[in-house]
Amino acid sequence: MSAADWPPPAVLATIASLITSFSVPMLFFRIKRELEVEERRRAGQWRCGNNNEAALWPNWLPWADWLLIGAAWLPVLFVILPLVAAQHPSTTLHRVVPFAACAAALILVLGYTVAILAHYRLLPGTHRNEHRTSNSEPLEA
Repeated sequence: MSAADWPPPAVLATIASLITSFSVPMLFFRIKRELEVEERRRAGQWRCGNNNEAALWPNWLPWADWLLIGAAWLPVLFVILPLVAAQHPSTTLHRVVPFAACAAALILVLGYTVAILAHYRLLPGTHRNEHRTSNSEPLEA
């Protein structure tokens, strides 16, 4: 590929900034929700399953949130940082790595959407009232 075929660094930086600016607030929203669940569990307001006992679930981030963490850090580490640190970002490496990192981060954000729907069992063919055995997180199994 010639140099004219690659997106300019400013475009890659914009894409990386947009992906990161979406991922970080979503991650804060998820952490806030986990903390609220923990507070309700400690207050005895959170019930689990068919019994009336308070859930003894520890706080953790579901697998879906790890996709979001990757989508937030990938553009920062492999797009923004190399573009800022390089004096002359004109080599092929300075074009290929940021381009691939933007594509990977975008795939992670799209995967997050499906993964969080699967976590909450909101996909077609799943039932929210059954015990999580087939679609469980490691700590739930």
